[in-house]
Amino acid sequence: MASILAIQKLVDQIKLQLQPVVRVDCVTQDKNIWAGKYLALCPANCNNLTIASLKLWGFLVYTGDSRICQAAIHSGNLNATGGLVKIEKTTGVQKYFGITRNGLTSRSSTFYPSSFQVKPAV
Repeated sequence: MASILAIQKLVDQIKLQLQPVVRVDCVTQDKNIWAGKYLALCPANCNNLTIASLKLWGFLVYTGDSRICQAAIHSGNLNATGGLVKIEKTTGVQKYFGITRNGLTSRSSTFYPSSFQVKPAV
């Protein structure tokens, strides 16, 4: 059993290395990134609304014009110190639901043509 877990961990690390790493800032929107799957390196303090006004629509699935690092904090995959998260683009959905999580409030929205999800980097 332990060898299977070790192999899976190695496979996950290899997959991680094959994805492009994009250095983003607190105001970068997913719609401006070309890759379908990528790792976003977020700086610290993207939860500080004096740095960037909140542009965030959705919950778990965010509109393509949402700010990546704010979505990462909102989703619970990143904290205020910044770091690396995995972004996966998806097609747009008919309805996005707003909710307050981790100190940030997202807004509800109707259809947007592109979406993304935030996941842990590893």
